[in-house]
Amino acid sequence: MAEDESREIKYHTKSPEKVIEELQRKSEQNSKMKKNKKRAVIFLSISILIVSGIALFYFLYERNSRTVSYIRKIHPLVFRVVAEKTYEFGKDTDIKVKVSNIAQRPAGFELKDFQFQIRDTAGQSVYSFRYPRNTTVEMEDYESRIVFDFLRENPEQLIRPGTYTIETRFGVDDEMVELDKQFKVYENIDMSLRLFNDYARPGQTLPVYLSILNNSPEQKNYSLGTYNVRLFKDGEQVGSLRKREEAEDRLKIEQGEKTDFKFGEIDFPDETGAARLEASYFLNDELHESEKEIKVEAINSKPGLKALRILPYTVKVIGVDQSYEAEILIVNDKDREIYEQIKGFEFNIASNDSILYRYTHYDERNLNLFLPPYAKRSIFKSSEWRQISFPQKGKYQVNVSVEMQNGILEYSEELTVENQ
Repeated sequence: MAEDESREIKYHTKSPEKVIEELQRKSEQNSKMKKNKKRAVIFLSISILIVSGIALFYFLYERNSRTVSYIRKIHPLVFRVVAEKTYEFGKDTDIKVKVSNIAQRPAGFELKDFQFQIRDTAGQSVYSFRYPRNTTVEMEDYESRIVFDFLRENPEQLIRPGTYTIETRFGVDDEMVELDKQFKVYENIDMSLRLFNDYARPGQTLPVYLSILNNSPEQKNYSLGTYNVRLFKDGEQVGSLRKREEAEDRLKIEQGEKTDFKFGEIDFPDETGAARLEASYFLNDELHESEKEIKVEAINSKPGLKALRILPYTVKVIGVDQSYEAEILIVNDKDREIYEQIKGFEFNIASNDSILYRYTHYDERNLNLFLPPYAKRSIFKSSEWRQISFPQKGKYQVNVSVEMQNGILEYSEELTVENQ
């Protein structure tokens, strides 16, 4: 046989192509197995984390239920004192005792001999309440209820500045619940600059006031000494007010009252844009500083009054001799800033063409009114003017008129007074 004659090679095992094909298939199977194993490890890890998280949540909840003095759990009920850590004197002291059903099923209990009190640091009681009767309470699943509302029971009570402890004690079926929580009341003397205008018009002269609000339990007496008020625009001083005389102005402010002291009048620049007022002044020989940002803008000529409307916060029906209150707001219904000017305002209540109550305000200085898009601004509260009530039942007409630079806004509604 010639040596260059071609021969057919025969394999007794597997051909190279078969071997390569099987290796690729095994490689793909191994890759899938690794991916499945990795997924299983990830799933197992996530499951462990979830279970650990739930266990940690219940551990912390149970521990807090036992260690936090203002929470007590009697499954499925959770009782707690809801109160802020601090309150400003003169503001609402909103304190509640609540109960929640944390189960997905109804729950009931009998509340026995409920007691609530507030003590000062000396242990003296400044407020005490007790309801000795037993009360059966039925609650839906996940329902919360107020057991006691301190503010509702005592809307006029003022707690003097200091540190206090809330203590409440009551029976729940056959168990006794005792909760306590501490809070503080602080006094605040608020001092700020005021213009009684939302913005200044170019070249306008406006009065600048120092407003002092006395949120403390006592009358405050101040001696106002030297002061310096400066107006800045674009980083430059463009106006000032100064008092250098040694004569002092005496200010007496009762508890809960506000006093506005006029520093003087200041001229605003002719250019529009942002401006800033800075004031330094001596009260009782102590230096104080205040500042206020204010815009200098022209009154809008458009869209005029089409963007504005009167919004009353009132009631439509009250009883004879009940107190009636009204708050009047101006609303901007457009997606643009509105710069307007209130030139006059009238609020009146009439019956059979006879005016029973009337408030009017027409000031040569007027009021510059600024409203951001879709915003509202309160311009009148009857409670700050006088008390209003009606000795006889009947139909009454409430009328509001606001005179502005671009026109007049008006509103009327019927008020019904009924026998109680």
